[in-house]
Amino acid sequence: MHIAILTPSRGRPSGLRNLVQTVVKHSSGNHKVSFEHYIDYDDPFYPKYVEELKGFEGVGSRITLGPPQSVSKSWNDIAKIAINNGADILMMGNDDLIFNTSDWDNILVEETKKFPDKIYCMWFNDGINDGKHCAFPIVSSLWFRTVGHFSPGIFNFLYNDTWIFDIAKRIGRCHYIPQVAAEHLHFSTGKSKKDETSKRYRGISKIFSKLNKTHIFEKDKVIFQNTESLRIEAAERLKIIMSSKKK
Repeated sequence: MHIAILTPSRGRPSGLRNLVQTVVKHSSGNHKVSFEHYIDYDDPFYPKYVEELKGFEGVGSRITLGPPQSVSKSWNDIAKIAINNGADILMMGNDDLIFNTSDWDNILVEETKKFPDKIYCMWFNDGINDGKHCAFPIVSSLWFRTVGHFSPGIFNFLYNDTWIFDIAKRIGRCHYIPQVAAEHLHFSTGKSKKDETSKRYRGISKIFSKLNKTHIFEKDKVIFQNTESLRIEAAERLKIIMSSKKK
């Protein structure tokens, strides 16, 4: 099986290296694991990314350099690249995530066998949400092709994971894998500091629109609420696949 980890990143070359390094360190070697990274072309740390990721090209670590945009668009852009390169499984990655469980890839592949129709939304233990919320969703290439996207590309910052999770709940295909630890070193937990990247997306200049003073997190909430019909449609498409596989 080919597992692709999708990670937009900005200003965190060391964090991205730690993700790749821990994923590789704890992989069994029985499955192909690749990495698709999206870096903004105006990121001053781009040369550092190249330096930090040097040596990982052999395990399929690839940088896509593109215009600054929301992670909602970036995750989908690199998901398409992963699919075009033969990925069977797509995982939402982050540059403050590290893997701590040996043979995590074997465990994941075994869990996918519980869904022979290949329609599922899985997630690991991130040390924050446990089984309550799918913070870093894992879906199949068939899910991607059926729905037409990985992330919807419509959000400013939040709700991309919630979007996928909501669709999965509608079809009864949420599957938590607690035995695999993929730890989220989020600044709110004290496991990392609030850096310039956090401030860029969570600071005052980004939280409030200069035009209407609307909180961008509230904007994403409104977008999510107003696009339920799209998730219903996506769920119905997946249900058709699930039904056809039973015949």
